[in-house]
Amino acid sequence: MTDTVCRDGPPGEACCRWGRPFGGRGFSSVCLIGLVFFVLAGNPPPAPATEIPVPLALEEPGDHGNRLVHFIWLRHAGDEALRTGLPTLAVDLYRRAMELLPENDIRRPSLETDLSTALIALGRFDEAARVLQAYTGQVNDAVLLRRGILSWQGQRWDELRYRLAEITPGALGPAEAAWYAFLSGYLREIEGHTEEAEALYLQAEEASVSNSQRAQFTIARFRTRFLTGPVDEAYLEEVRSEMEAHAGTAAVYRFAEKYVLVLEALERREEALAEAAAWRARIPTVERDARDRFLFLEGLVAGENRERAGAAFEELLVTGGSRRLQRAALYQLGRDLPTGEERELFENLLTELIDAEVQHPLIDELLIFRARLSFAQRRFEQGNEDAERVLSQYPGSRLRRDALRLLGHIAWEEEKYRTAADYVSRLRDEIPEGARRTELGVLVADCYFRAEDYENAADAYGNVLREGAAEIASGLLLFQRVTAELRAGRLDRAEAHLDEARFRTLEDLDFVWRAEWNLLKEMQRRNRIDDAFTRVSESLQGRGDAPLPAALRVRFLWLRAQLAFESDRPEETLALLDQVFAELEREDAGSDLSAELARAIRGYARLVRAQAFLLSDRSDEAVAILRELRDENRGAEPAVYSYLVEARYRAEEGQAEEARRLLTALADIYPDSPYAPIALYEAAVSTGRERLDDGYEERAIADLERLVDTYPNHELAFYARLKQADLLRQMNSFGTARQIYESLENRYADHPDWFRVKISLADTFLAQGETADASFLERALVTLERLYDLPHLSADMRAEAGFKYGFAYEKIGNPERAREIYWLVIAAVLEDSADLTGLGSKGRYWASRAVFHLARLLEDSERWNEARETYSLIFSHQLPGESLARSRLNPLITR
Repeated sequence: MTDTVCRDGPPGEACCRWGRPFGGRGFSSVCLIGLVFFVLAGNPPPAPATEIPVPLALEEPGDHGNRLVHFIWLRHAGDEALRTGLPTLAVDLYRRAMELLPENDIRRPSLETDLSTALIALGRFDEAARVLQAYTGQVNDAVLLRRGILSWQGQRWDELRYRLAEITPGALGPAEAAWYAFLSGYLREIEGHTEEAEALYLQAEEASVSNSQRAQFTIARFRTRFLTGPVDEAYLEEVRSEMEAHAGTAAVYRFAEKYVLVLEALERREEALAEAAAWRARIPTVERDARDRFLFLEGLVAGENRERAGAAFEELLVTGGSRRLQRAALYQLGRDLPTGEERELFENLLTELIDAEVQHPLIDELLIFRARLSFAQRRFEQGNEDAERVLSQYPGSRLRRDALRLLGHIAWEEEKYRTAADYVSRLRDEIPEGARRTELGVLVADCYFRAEDYENAADAYGNVLREGAAEIASGLLLFQRVTAELRAGRLDRAEAHLDEARFRTLEDLDFVWRAEWNLLKEMQRRNRIDDAFTRVSESLQGRGDAPLPAALRVRFLWLRAQLAFESDRPEETLALLDQVFAELEREDAGSDLSAELARAIRGYARLVRAQAFLLSDRSDEAVAILRELRDENRGAEPAVYSYLVEARYRAEEGQAEEARRLLTALADIYPDSPYAPIALYEAAVSTGRERLDDGYEERAIADLERLVDTYPNHELAFYARLKQADLLRQMNSFGTARQIYESLENRYADHPDWFRVKISLADTFLAQGETADASFLERALVTLERLYDLPHLSADMRAEAGFKYGFAYEKIGNPERAREIYWLVIAAVLEDSADLTGLGSKGRYWASRAVFHLARLLEDSERWNEARETYSLIFSHQLPGESLARSRLNPLITR
């Protein structure tokens, strides 16, 4: 995450002399390395800061942070899909989340466990076994439990006993505890302890954490309750005999179900299906429970015959009377849901049941099913409507948390970040402490940050840090917290967070460095150069009992030298750089300073040494270092940036052609560098500054065209087009310039410098009105009038627009109206704000021009006293042009 900086600068000067990373004397502006702008010809605004890599940082926090947030959303969406009863979707989500993790990430083992759970729920036991065999973490009770489930599924009873004996039940999570009770019950049933088994089954049912887990237990019991021993033809005959013996009694259904299941176990599936269908057909209507069981049995036995299985489960879901079996049928319909026509048919079924006149007993589950499927297909409106309905109409639903999570995810996908933060915060409040709750805290903080609510974001990151989740990089969270505090304007709080000694021992020091860098940038912006220097010096001494790790210490040594250079102390800079090089030589192989980081620091230190030599007028030594950097460290950031440093030096020395050659070489050799578009922009501007021949405009336009063509989405593309139009206007190509301005006006309506486009367009109309067609003056008037009346115009821009508005009336021969406009401008920026609050140097310039033009028009009307009073405003408000005002005022004294 980086900051946009360097938005102001003195006319005609570079924001960073020779490309200083921190800016000029007094820290009046902030520049990251490689960031510079020149004021455009005429008086357009400077180009903006371009986000570039923080020096000596080895990974991008924005990428890391986005991966973390994406991972959390995917993981929680997988949890939700699994609880909803969509394990196929859960498997996909967990695998996508896995792709975001490095091989050695500490979150990988828990995600592997989640993935195995989803595969078990799908009945893909071989895949689940492979995932658990490749498990990368330390084997814990949760993993042992899942291995026990696979033993149970494979009817390896001795292995199951061994697995359960290894487990400490109290160490299991709620979902695992429910499975432990179920498996324990099954073992007791095999051993003939029926009552104990039933008690454990009931315990498993009550401990279930979701309706889908409850459905899993229903299905497992249904399939296996009669098959606790070996199955063969003799056993089948025994069951048939029992069935015939109980003919005409209620007990016959129990033996008939057992008979169907034994046929299936003997792989006589068609016979089993025929038997189940026959029994279902002969069951009286009044015996609804028995009919429901045979419908469910038929669906289970149908297995791979998806059409027949689906028909049975659908009939049960629509007409059944057992809520327990209906839920299991719903789970079976959704568990292995394919894409395409079958999914569409299932969604149509959900809609029919949801919209039925008589409310379905599983209405909240049906709504969440449909909401989850809608979200998966990015039908956010439908998903949002269904999840909201669960919250509002069924507040006691067990699926309330799933609805909140889904609503938060939908809002996040739709970039409604405040709404997402609200839903996720409500969900977090309902979840006990643990890794999942902490992950939700990260999502809350991220949502606030994306919504630019930085105070709440900083507080939310602080909450997560206090919880101390081992699975989340604390350095990243610290960086985000400090960045949020800085953007909220709470510099002291940001500094306090970084001063906590415990953060000095973090493994992810790269984020700590980035946070320190941004803090010092903000100190610089606030003209606290001495505080910044003191902070770096104190950091080097260590804080409390925690010494500064080498990976930070050497970076701070370099930064101290950099700060000295920024303060125009080149000799001190060179002395401090000697300490950097000495420290790099002293670091042994066991240090936490990697070879990669040491090389980077050495390169940046050499770069600063060259800049210090330039500041000391030792240009030959400086240029030699810059060229060595390019020759020896090709592709490294200091080597790339050396082109900019030397080019800016050449431009200041009046060597515009050499400056342009270096800048275009950078763009040619390193087109993917973040400095390439900056170099092309500067090549165009430096060419224009010297005006060595009549073709400078064409070369500048060509450089700008290359920038726009190569980097159309770069933030400099807007300014390149603006500069092109300005150059064309300078060449009297008003028609082409006007087309570019109008294109910018339409395309960048929300751009912060959109007002500058309007001013430039008005300037074009004024120029055309003077040289070609007077009707253009009317167009200038309309443009300037609309611009001047905009409510959010800055004081500087209002002063400029107002002056030109009055000037246009002068040009069309309406001095009375011109006088009114000039006076409105003067009153707005001077009389209504005597201290000129918010008025910068440009605004004062245009206010001064308004004063002079108004005074001249008053002289033309022989209103001498009013003219004298108008000129006096130059002195009373210390506006530019006092000498000129005095020369104009003196002849009026005698009038």
